[in-house]
Amino acid sequence: MTTKVTVTTIFHCSLERAFKTPILCDVSKVHTGYGPMPKVTHCTDDENWGKPGYSKKVFVAKSLSQKGGWASNDKVLERIENQYWKIEVSNFQWDSPNSLVNGKPQNRHGKEF
Repeated sequence: MTTKVTVTTIFHCSLERAFKTPILCDVSKVHTGYGPMPKVTHCTDDENWGKPGYSKKVFVAKSLSQKGGWASNDKVLERIENQYWKIEVSNFQWDSPNSLVNGKPQNRHGKEF
């Protein structure tokens, strides 16, 4: 089964402003949680967000698939003005309730839930 979700937002601004602004909105207002995906609560270490080579930490709320807290890093790999951004999402900190050791659920650190 394939599920596709499209979210469209219109920002009334010039093309130049759209690409020169690191993010026109708060990411926690976009990633509000859906199904197994937890809601983003905030980001840290984002002072240089938008500059190639810099990253930010993304934090999420507790959910069925995540204990809450630091979830991943977003890093700008490439940014061509007025054309595109290439962003990498890495270092996922995913707690799966399906991780079992001796029949007991474990988190990513090997500790019982």
